[in-house]
Amino acid sequence: GAVLVLGCANGRIALELADEEHRVVAVDPSKVMILSAEERRQHEGLDSERLRFVAADLRSFRSDERFRLVLAPQNALSLVASLADLALLLETVRVHLAPEGVFVFDVANPTADDPPAPREHVHEGQPPLLEPPRPPFLPHLREHEPGPSRAQASSIRRLRLRQFEPAELQAALEGAGFKAL
Repeated sequence: GAVLVLGCANGRIALELADEEHRVVAVDPSKVMILSAEERRQHEGLDSERLRFVAADLRSFRSDERFRLVLAPQNALSLVASLADLALLLETVRVHLAPEGVFVFDVANPTADDPPAPREHVHEGQPPLLEPPRPPFLPHLREHEPGPSRAQASSIRRLRLRQFEPAELQAALEGAGFKAL
């Protein structure tokens, strides 16, 4: 059946699904990624009837189509910054999912076994830190917005990725009416 891929990036998974004879609509908020995916689609020789790429916000994308399978691969849920945004993205899924359809996603989440983020050492008698300690690396994406040519990118867009705790994801999914299989 038809498949909706939310957060398709450069189209790798969407291309594989289309190559397996599925009709695929693949959505990503990044115009740069959609351009890259379109180049790959054309290079593979897949027609746009079987595989269609759309640059759109995952929280507000709407189509008249319903899909038996909705995928959010490669940690795509982390592309939203808040629980309210996650609820909007899950509404997009709910609107497009056919009855008896399946929503499949993967996420990168810290586990209880992960070591805590390093804390800065404060010597006795020193005032406390003004801002809370944070991990040395905050996951983010950075891309050049397209300009008139690839060599003339107009600006850099940085997108901080959100890691949701398992309990937050579970509550958001239940709030949107999803149940685990």
